[in-house]
Amino acid sequence: MADDQQDSFQSQASTAVSDLAGAAAATLAAIGSGLAVRAREIMELADEAGVIQIPIDSTCIAHLEYHTITGLLNVTFVDGSLYPYHQVSMFNLLSWLNADSKGAFFNRYVRGQWT
Repeated sequence: MADDQQDSFQSQASTAVSDLAGAAAATLAAIGSGLAVRAREIMELADEAGVIQIPIDSTCIAHLEYHTITGLLNVTFVDGSLYPYHQVSMFNLLSWLNADSKGAFFNRYVRGQWT
């Protein structure tokens, strides 16, 4: 491959990676600010293994880790405790992420109901 073609390819690849990083940052910012997010936007956050890391701005929930392939949802609370929930659908994850209060959603719909 000619040097100018290699440089062009690397430039395009770098731009694509930068665009993806920007989209991921925008999605996380939307979640943090309470804006509604869609499945497509959430899926763009997945790493190569299909795992999505979502920091949560809440007084009780610190972080969600969703495995797109298995539906495993690990919930980390601000006290550091971790609770796994198995076979959580994308619909349920989106409902939680789009809730006005992540803690209230957990208390009302997740605690004692999801396994």
